[in-house]
Amino acid sequence: MPVPVSDFAYFYIKNGIVSGMTIKQGKYTIDQKLDSIEEQIDPENFYRVNRQYIVSRKAIKEAIHYFNGRLKLKVTPTPPDELLISKAKAPHFKNWLSG
Repeated sequence: MPVPVSDFAYFYIKNGIVSGMTIKQGKYTIDQKLDSIEEQIDPENFYRVNRQYIVSRKAIKEAIHYFNGRLKLKVTPTPPDELLISKAKAPHFKNWLSG
């Protein structure tokens, strides 16, 4: 059964397996690479925060200043890993989030 992209909170890769987590905490294994998913989804609603995660705007609850100019994201549902945005990407992410 297809799941609308808008239902997803984030997509991530762990141990070579790409998964998607919905806002309602449904987990789906996806037979695509994150790069391929990134090309297909709306960049207004999803952001590639690092090599492992693509996050939906509506899943982001807070962006906290972290060490060395990085940002730490709090998202719902809680992901299996910390979501950190590099110092280099932080300004672009802040622009995207406020836009």
